[in-house]
Amino acid sequence: MNQPLKSVLFRGVLVLAVTVLGGCGVVDEGAAAPSELASGESDLASECCIALPGTQQSFCDGLPQTPGRCNGANGGTSCTWTCSCCVAQPGTPQSFCDGLPQTPDRCNQANGGTSCTWGC
Repeated sequence: MNQPLKSVLFRGVLVLAVTVLGGCGVVDEGAAAPSELASGESDLASECCIALPGTQQSFCDGLPQTPGRCNGANGGTSCTWTCSCCVAQPGTPQSFCDGLPQTPDRCNQANGGTSCTWGC
């Protein structure tokens, strides 16, 4: 199996495992940094920003716990955000729902309520 396929497969399995075992932990871009969160919130958020191969998990844990900051670290080569409360409905790619502001109203109203559903 070639390296890019292994990487995609690894990320998919990781996303599924974290989603199933970790629940939802998405915070919006304006949310507090981990040090400003209550300890339970910080623990949950840090489960969403997962280190990619070659990166220490502590590096990703030290980032502001938001999808944009996590996915953008080192040009997108270090960490990946694995939590999503805005779940795609059949026929809609998950990436579309992930790109929306992560709030219940914005998620549920996308395309007149036909594309995404808030699941947290």
